Amino acid sequence: MSKCYAVTGANGHLGRHLVALLLQRGHRVRTLARQPLAGQDHRIVHVEDVDGLCCALDGVDGVFHTAAPTQMTASNPEIEIRRPIVDGTRNIINAAVQVGVPKIVYTSTAATVGLRQAIPLDESYFNTTSRHPQFRAKLEVEQQLAPMAESKGVRFLSVCPPSVLGPSLGRLTPSLKPYAQLVNGELPFLPPMRFHLLDVRDEAEAQLALMETDVVQHSRYILAGHYVDLRQVVQQIRQHFPILRLPRWTAPKAVFYLLAPFVPELNLTLVRECIGCDQRLDGSRVEREFALHWRPWQHTVLDTIEDLLLARTLR
Repeated sequence: MSKCYAVTGANGHLGRHLVALLLQRGHRVRTLARQPLAGQDHRIVHVEDVDGLCCALDGVDGVFHTAAPTQMTASNPEIEIRRPIVDGTRNIINAAVQVGVPKIVYTSTAATVGLRQAIPLDESYFNTTSRHPQFRAKLEVEQQLAPMAESKGVRFLSVCPPSVLGPSLGRLTPSLKPYAQLVNGELPFLPPMRFHLLDVRDEAEAQLALMETDVVQHSRYILAGHYVDLRQVVQQIRQHFPILRLPRWTAPKAVFYLLAPFVPELNLTLVRECIGCDQRLDGSRVEREFALHWRPWQHTVLDTIEDLLLARTLR
């Protein structure tokens, strides 16, 4: 049966894929983003405007809350990162309560589970030691605002994706910027990293499954995807796109500590917590309960690079 869903951050990497998937499945979509999507029922509403949010969410059957600051560094983390994430989500919840929206699927991050561990971590783990403002803010949403929503009658499901790749659907989003730099030959060396990689199309499918299922057993789900070494990813790209100038050297973590004061995308907290990470996740809960399968990571990487090369050609 066709339903109406709201998607915040509809211009983002995940948001665009969610909108496309919802329309493909015959649902009506109400998009909330800073810039309108062509042909959509679009509302431009600031997350601080609860009355505006109430009008935008009135009559929808659920909210996919994907909107969040994408920058990993900020001169004022409280204003630029924490408030939009925490206060914005609180306002979404309050608006949902006022107009009777029954369910919110919230896009958190696997960083709230953990970034370095010897064993795969499941949904029972929370990364309470992080000093990174984005990770801390999303953890605050999961631990404080999710129970608040549930107590007010709104089902609140947190989705924890790792690094997400996949086609951009026409717009180079900030999450793909490191790979655009890779394609453009702007990275002289690689950071040492082992992490989980997820296809954005699989994430959209998983979030829709969570939204459409009436009785969901849990309130937190890791979308683990595949465990990879960044060197594997680059080698896969090199094999299929030998013309690209790709880095062959992996720099030690100490190099990134030295670079942090001079590179806008880096800071000491980001280097300490993410560079050299060995992230291991257990995503069996969502795979088991919803019979989900992730497409091979090699396909995801190649689709991403092809999309970036096409975008570069069309510029």
